[in-house]
Amino acid sequence: GGKAQNGERPIDTLLRECQEELGTNTFEKIVPLHQYKSRDGSFIYDCFCCVVSNEFVPTTNSETMGWAWVTSTRWPSPLHFKSKAMLMNKSFKRKLKNFTDFIHQHE
Repeated sequence: GGKAQNGERPIDTLLRECQEELGTNTFEKIVPLHQYKSRDGSFIYDCFCCVVSNEFVPTTNSETMGWAWVTSTRWPSPLHFKSKAMLMNKSFKRKLKNFTDFIHQHE
């Protein structure tokens, strides 16, 4: 996750944050998956699914506490409470399942 800077579009924030925190911003496909918006509209969190052709060892920075390759149904623990809330959201889970089903059908 990361905060937009200087009016960045969500996709630009994603690419910048991935470069900073993973050492790459090159993906086979990027799919906007879900958007969380606070009730008062003051906070928006965009979630993307980034497809890579092969697993890789990321080049992390001080903002990264750790990393792991996981399946879309088995998340690491503990999760940030807001990340956990989003991952358990029925709408998000449905979108993620549809996306992963689509990817697996086209492998």
